[in-house]
Amino acid sequence: MRLKTIELSGFKSFVDPTRIELGPGITSIVGPNGCGKSNIVDALRWVLGEHSARHLRGGVMDDLIFQGSETRPPVAVCDVELTFAVEKGQLPPPYHELEEIRVRRRLTRDGGSDAFINGKMVRIKDVVDLFLDTGVSTRAYAIVEQGAIARMVTARPDERRQIFEEAAGVMKYRARRRESERKMRDTRQNLDRVRDLLDEVRKQCRSLKQQAARAERFRAMQEELERARTQVLARRWRQASQQVADTHRECAALEAEERECARAQSACEQRVQRVRDALLRHEERAQQAHERVRAVERKRAELQRESERRAARRQLLAERLKATRVRLQEGKARMRRLDEELAELAAQRKSLSDQQLKQQLRQAEVEVAQAQQAHAQAEQRYRECFAAYERLRHRHETAGKERRRLEARVRQREQRCAQLEAKLARLNEEAQALAQSLTDVEAEHGKRSEALATVRQAMEAQGQRLRASEESYRQCASELEDCERRLRKLRGDEQELRARLENQAVSQPLRARLRACGGVWLDESLDVPEGMEAAVAAVLRGRDADVHLPLTVIEDNALWRELASQPLAIHVPVECQPVDHSLAQAMGMDRAHPMFSLFDGIALVEHIRDAIGRPFPCVSVDGWRYEPPGWLMPPADRRMARRFALRRRLRACMRALDEATHAVGQARMRSAEAKTRHQQAQREWEHRRLALIDAEQGLKRAAGEEERLRQQHRALRQRQAMLEEDLRIEREEWTRCREQCAEITQLDASELARAEAELAEQQQRAQALLARVDEWRQRQAAAQQALALFRQQDDNLRAQIRRTQAQQARLQTQCTQDEALLREHERALAQLQEDHSLDQLL
Repeated sequence: MRLKTIELSGFKSFVDPTRIELGPGITSIVGPNGCGKSNIVDALRWVLGEHSARHLRGGVMDDLIFQGSETRPPVAVCDVELTFAVEKGQLPPPYHELEEIRVRRRLTRDGGSDAFINGKMVRIKDVVDLFLDTGVSTRAYAIVEQGAIARMVTARPDERRQIFEEAAGVMKYRARRRESERKMRDTRQNLDRVRDLLDEVRKQCRSLKQQAARAERFRAMQEELERARTQVLARRWRQASQQVADTHRECAALEAEERECARAQSACEQRVQRVRDALLRHEERAQQAHERVRAVERKRAELQRESERRAARRQLLAERLKATRVRLQEGKARMRRLDEELAELAAQRKSLSDQQLKQQLRQAEVEVAQAQQAHAQAEQRYRECFAAYERLRHRHETAGKERRRLEARVRQREQRCAQLEAKLARLNEEAQALAQSLTDVEAEHGKRSEALATVRQAMEAQGQRLRASEESYRQCASELEDCERRLRKLRGDEQELRARLENQAVSQPLRARLRACGGVWLDESLDVPEGMEAAVAAVLRGRDADVHLPLTVIEDNALWRELASQPLAIHVPVECQPVDHSLAQAMGMDRAHPMFSLFDGIALVEHIRDAIGRPFPCVSVDGWRYEPPGWLMPPADRRMARRFALRRRLRACMRALDEATHAVGQARMRSAEAKTRHQQAQREWEHRRLALIDAEQGLKRAAGEEERLRQQHRALRQRQAMLEEDLRIEREEWTRCREQCAEITQLDASELARAEAELAEQQQRAQALLARVDEWRQRQAAAQQALALFRQQDDNLRAQIRRTQAQQARLQTQCTQDEALLREHERALAQLQEDHSLDQLL
């Protein structure tokens, strides 16, 4: 490895970009004090991975950046790049095929520090590892500063050992060993923690096993409870289904009845509407009839007043009759006197018949008496008829009040029926809503049952996953224990093999010096396959070569003397003729191996008999060696073969240790994953259990809601039946009231018609009697006049007769008027009868 160029920018005194090219040979950098010679060395040391500002002649890392001067401002970044020319295979992968490598480091004032290898950003540790075993590092002998030689001479053995190890290329392996030891310590600590965790996990496993047993018992009991609960729920479900079916049948029957009732109600409503229309028409007619009745009442009042006037007139006529009777008595007295006078005037009355006059007088008196008796009877009958009329009128008014009361009751019943019908309609709507709610609740109950079954299936699956996770966790714990046992066994084997190898090996300082001189340590450089230990030992026999050195190195007498005092032999490689199936090929060596030339010229045979007669050296698998032209040597001491076997076992043990460490890590990861899965399965199982409890509670709530809705539905049905019964009773009461009203109206109309007929008859009789009374009164007056004027002349009698006839004509006129009034009254009564018949129809 050779340094080709150094590029600096902003590093200490190199404020401007500076490029220093180093050609082949020795390059010297000279200059006065303070010109920056040491800064170049500091730049090399800094790029190679130095992280201590004190070793770079500064206080802090910011001191590496140009701080400025009187003429130049400070910069913010310092950058140094080194270019090395290397040989192929000198650097570790992935740089082993490169012929040139560039290492760069950059620092900023904000504390940022970046490293680059061939332009790719890497870690500082990667740069340090790159230059290990090359002699180029921050503390290696490649950089010898002032006073370093004196410090080497006076250094302690361990300090000189670092220099030798760096020169011998051991630093890389020592660093790797320290890293491996650190990792192993960390691994041991981790394993200790894992053991603690495993102990804790075992305790937890015991507790978890107990919990799992309890959980298993709980699961069994839960399954038993679920089976019992399922049976109970199934039985309840069958009962509920039967009840639902019965309820559906009842609902269907009730709905059919309800439809029938609705049709009947619709028909009744139509009939009621028709009756209401007819009632409205009849009410209009009744209103008209009432108007006519009021007109008749007014007419009746007028007739009553007329009757009162006539009664007064009859009273007046009675008084006059009484006066007439008085006058008649007086006339009788006078007649007696007149008789006496007649007797005296007999002569004057010759032209008249006494007997005829007497007969007429007696007839007049009889007729007057009959008229008076008939008048008295007529007045008595009139008073009786009037009293009956008053009674009938009072009954008519009472019947009208009763009819109005019944009509009010009918209207109240109609309103009550309408209210009951509206309430029944609302109840039907509520029943339909409850039926829909019941259907929804049944659907929700079915959904919750399905959800419960799903949750139970999920619980079963989760229980299986939980058991699988427990089994996986136990397997991982078992694998981890096996890996730990293997790891402990491999560590014991490794320590034992290392102890055995160290007992057979030379001292470490001498090993380092030999390696620094270019020697190859056989048991480290040779990878002898199994079964070839004796053949390799036969090749190295007579020398027991532990180290293979170049001849130029062996000529160093001091080193030769030091080697002579050590229990080892040195073998100088010689060029051998290449042969087919050489031992090097059998061992899998490539031509770059330093021992390839030693083993390439020797053939490997299965048995020594196969080697006799061949023109090149041969070794057998069992350790015999054949040298041409005919030398045969028996197997050598088994010490080197044992060392090769021990070294192979050590490598195998190291590989097994790495594999075991990897397996422990994998087992730890699997254990952690299994623990995580187990915990997750437990959480999911708990979540499923809570979901199952929620589903059961929801199912109970749904069942309660369904029962509550059924109770409400039954209550509504009962209330609907009660309302229908009330509606039926109200309709019957309404019909009865209508019938009573019709009966009262019919009875009132019949009685009123009969009373009016009787009243008309009595009025007719009264009119006739009045006419007869008037007639007889006229005739009495005529008789009285005739009797009074008995002694008058025929002219006076004729005049009186004419006046009587005139008065009779007036009476006839009055009778005609009374008959006309009577006919008007009859028409009014006929109208009243018609109105009463209409009321009867209503």
